[in-house]
Amino acid sequence: MKNLFLGLAMAAGLGASAASASTVNITYQSGGVFGPSNLQQTVKIATSGPGIDGNVQAGLFHLTGDNGIGDFLAFCVDLSQYLGNPQQATVNANLFGATTLSRIDSLFSNALGGMGLGDVIDTAVEAAGLQVALWEVIMDGDTGLDLSSGNFSASNNAGALAQAQTYLNGMSGPLTGLYDMTFFESAQNQDVMTVAPAPVPLPASGLLIVGGLAGLAALRRRKAA
Repeated sequence: MKNLFLGLAMAAGLGASAASASTVNITYQSGGVFGPSNLQQTVKIATSGPGIDGNVQAGLFHLTGDNGIGDFLAFCVDLSQYLGNPQQATVNANLFGATTLSRIDSLFSNALGGMGLGDVIDTAVEAAGLQVALWEVIMDGDTGLDLSSGNFSASNNAGALAQAQTYLNGMSGPLTGLYDMTFFESAQNQDVMTVAPAPVPLPASGLLIVGGLAGLAALRRRKAA
């Protein structure tokens, strides 16, 4: 297991299984992984895994992918590998189990409220806070969301950790299912994820209206003929 990945950088220095999804080549949007906005903060983390202890940069990745992906904003979901530039990945909807996916859904739904990721997360503290909260949800969701202990812990940045705790506390809110979540799994490099607002389903009354309009249009065409 690698000590850390480039996207987490030592501070001292879209819904198919991986088996069937085509390969996506991922690179930075610009010269740095966090983009020109540099939405990141330094935090100190410790995990139950080997070598994952120390000061790292946590924030919002600015990435781009080929194969129709384009530019996207992303967070790390893998504390065991480095982020490559470029790196190959596949879209894997089954990267986590149903319970963890539900927790991630709750985290983003209540933190973002249905708005776009870049529209809400526009400060370094918010970006670092949401990244730290995501790590906590993935690694400690079964044992309680406590940033000071467990399989994952974070310290040395009061602002980012307070923001992370705000996001974690917000998971008790009622919002779920507001986002389509896409996980990019890489065999050799770090796994990342992005979210996009889920399409709003048309209510039944709206479907009836659409169907009625379509029927009127067809009737007019028949009359014209």
